[in-house]
Amino acid sequence: MESLEQLLAQALKYAHKNKPLASDLKAIQVHRRCESTYGNPANWRMGCLVELLHRGQLSEISNLGLFQESFYRHTDARKLTRFTGSPEGQAVRIEFVSGDYWLSPRHKPFHQFEETPQELLSLQARFEELMEEFEEELSNL
Repeated sequence: MESLEQLLAQALKYAHKNKPLASDLKAIQVHRRCESTYGNPANWRMGCLVELLHRGQLSEISNLGLFQESFYRHTDARKLTRFTGSPEGQAVRIEFVSGDYWLSPRHKPFHQFEETPQELLSLQARFEELMEEFEEELSNL
């Protein structure tokens, strides 16, 4: 609590003087750092278009789509973003990839288990208790 009171006192002290607060200066520093990192589009140079084809375990091939390739200017990092426009007149390179991580996440189905009649009765009883509590709360409003 003490730090909040100190921050409030500092804010009130500098509010009338139009001086930047320490938190504002910190935010400016963070913003400047962000602009010089991967999040800044100006730090990426465009490559060519890449069509990704996935080769499965049984050698089946599926098309993952068309992507715009970008390279980070300070490292050898490469980024692929889905291309939504028309590739007319642009060079398209084809790359083959394999592995499950290229595919969309596969959710495991919910594991169903059979409830015993006793579990079903206890669940029904608890549900009825909750509904009664809910109705009481509504009537008190």
